[in-house]
Parts: sequence; C-alpha cells; structure tokens
Amino acid sequence: MLNTIIDKYPQRPVTFIHAAQNGKVHAMEQHVTQLAEKHPQLSVYYCYQHPTDKDRDFGAFHKEGYIDLPWLKSVIADPNAHYYFCGPVPFMRTINSALLEWGISASDTNFEFFGPTASLEPADEPA
Repeated sequence: MLNTIIDKYPQRPVTFIHAAQNGKVHAMEQHVTQLAEKHPQLSVYYCYQHPTDKDRDFGAFHKEGYIDLPWLKSVIADPNAHYYFCGPVPFMRTINSALLEWGISASDTNFEFFGPTASLEPADEPA
C-alpha cells in the first residue's frame, strides 16, 4: 500500500505507522526508512511493544507499548484523512475503536485482515 500511494500520489502527505514487538521482528523497516529518506511528504513512526536494549540504544522506535488514541493524535497532523490499517484482529479492533472514538468516519477507514476475515466488533464474551 505504501509503495503504491507514494508512486501514484507523490505530493500527498502520508503518515505511516508500524507496530511490532521490537526491532528483531520489525518487517520492512529498512525499506520504509529508505522511502521516508527519499520522500519528504512521508512521515514514519514505529511503535515497539517490547523494545530491546539495542532498539533503545539506537532510538529505533517512537513509542513504547501499544498504539493509543492520544499518541495517534500527536503524530497525525490532520485527522481529515483516509486511514488504512492491517494486522491481526486484536490490533485492528484497537485501531478501529480509537479512530471511531476520535470521530473518524467509517467511510474514511479501510482495512485488511491477516488471515481469515473477521469482525472488528469486540467478540461477545460468555456470561
């Protein structure tokens, strides 16, 4: 998705956020960082749930823990945007809930599941 938007809309501001356990399992980090170096309209942020000592030493991430609404508001300059997110269901539910709480319209969100299609609504818990 990121490559496509950079190629098709080279002037469009883009905020790219990637969440991972830490730098050891951070997919495509080098590629995304290189894109950001070449394209000034691209802002990149990394959120590590459990950064390693090496991650800390190199300042390899922007937020420790989970992505939350206050942090999203701090890194997204203009909430009037289109939002694309993908990942495991619990992550996507969290992001979707945060965007809805922020007042982002469902028509401005697009998502893709990793694996079988599921619901972004919280699962019903047994009574």
